[in-house]
Amino acid sequence: FRETALSLVTLLLANSRERVADHIVSVLARVLRDAAGNSLTAVAEAAATLPLGIAGPTDPVAGSLAGIPKLDWDQLPLPGSFSDISSVDFVGRSLVATGTEPDRILVVKLARAEETPLDLHREAAWMDHLGSDAYDFPVRFDVPVALRFQSGGFLFRLSTLPITPPSETPLHPEGYGIAFVADQEYFSYPNHGDTRCDEERFQEILLRNSWLLGRLAALGIVHQAPISLFHNRVQQGRRSDAGLYQWPRRGRLDRWLESCLHPNLGPTGVRDFEHFSVKNGSGDELYLLIGNHLLSLLLVTASYFRNKDGSRTGLDRRGRAVDARDLFDRQLMGRLIDGMFRSYYQGFAGREFAGPLPVDIAQLSLRMIDEMGVDRYMEEFFRTADQEEMSEHRFRLFLAAHGFSRSRIRVLEKGARDIRLLTGPHLGGFNQRISFPELIDAVAAMSAFCLLGRYLHINGRDWGALPPGKETCRTGTN
Repeated sequence: FRETALSLVTLLLANSRERVADHIVSVLARVLRDAAGNSLTAVAEAAATLPLGIAGPTDPVAGSLAGIPKLDWDQLPLPGSFSDISSVDFVGRSLVATGTEPDRILVVKLARAEETPLDLHREAAWMDHLGSDAYDFPVRFDVPVALRFQSGGFLFRLSTLPITPPSETPLHPEGYGIAFVADQEYFSYPNHGDTRCDEERFQEILLRNSWLLGRLAALGIVHQAPISLFHNRVQQGRRSDAGLYQWPRRGRLDRWLESCLHPNLGPTGVRDFEHFSVKNGSGDELYLLIGNHLLSLLLVTASYFRNKDGSRTGLDRRGRAVDARDLFDRQLMGRLIDGMFRSYYQGFAGREFAGPLPVDIAQLSLRMIDEMGVDRYMEEFFRTADQEEMSEHRFRLFLAAHGFSRSRIRVLEKGARDIRLLTGPHLGGFNQRISFPELIDAVAAMSAFCLLGRYLHINGRDWGALPPGKETCRTGTN
């Protein structure tokens, strides 16, 4: 399949006859819709070799980090509306303050203990870049305003804090931080918690963020983490891939519902700008990143239904998987998936999608409800090799964080044996394949259709221009 598809792509690029080119695209599209598993992946990866004419901007992160000022909280040069701060609180590792403008907040984001100041500099630099006059988005995208200091940079070292940080948030000992002004909805999460919104509002936010992710990718600006996707969180420290999920490999997806707790998609648009990077050239790397976007959007969609009742997760008192399928609305699920794909496609390809969809959305919705509405896969194993990587103190803290009692922690010896943890729900058993391969098939097909669509658009063609009924190869067609 891969060799045949690559041969077709070669013919497509070399052939100036529109009839032949359209026929090749039709054949590729038909296989992407009808194939599954490795065959589908092979054809999708061949489509990813198409030239897409994407030229990203000069990386705004470049520059020196020298001369970082050290300041007390009272020395921060704040905008006029925050000269009289009425309240300050921690949201995660960020200090959030309100001033005289009711719809704006001041955010002082502090580096975590394990981070370098470059991570914060990257976030502020991207805010400054995307907030410039070079960009004008036709949908709501509230880019925060990063504050510069006398040095001309965004970074500072905060020597004093107005309030005590939460104990579970270890901050960098040097107090590195950035400050920015954002919309009051910046920390709103549309899929869960107190900020979970109604169905109509959620659909608007999902589709708008889908379009934004696609449009930014078309500009060569790719968000690397709409949500955090892992194959194995526990092994982050000793795996060369940091335990991150590589969706084409079809492995088990770690803690899918937990990954959706704080999505970088909200009422203000895409956020957490430190995850932006510049991408140029053909679609081979973009194929993987677009797949990350689409997979994240599908997971967040499923989490919206599960979070109607966040208490219904895991195993019941008898050790049986909790069945929460009644929380889902299959018809709404189908509309959300359809709209999400069309919005992302339009943002990336530059035109509305026309023609048969790359997936059977009704069937995909049903399978998502069956797999993501029942917590069949809850356990993982804390391997001895991972335990040995930890200090004794960190080992004890890790067990306590995973619900082990003090009496049980006392009798467990670090590195003596693998320890069973209930950390799910996951999609698939520990160290196994994903339990929901149709999800990966859908991501592969949607990603490839986005790449094909952009290729058609920049070459003056679109799905609507393809000849009807030409998706089956026929003997004698030139």
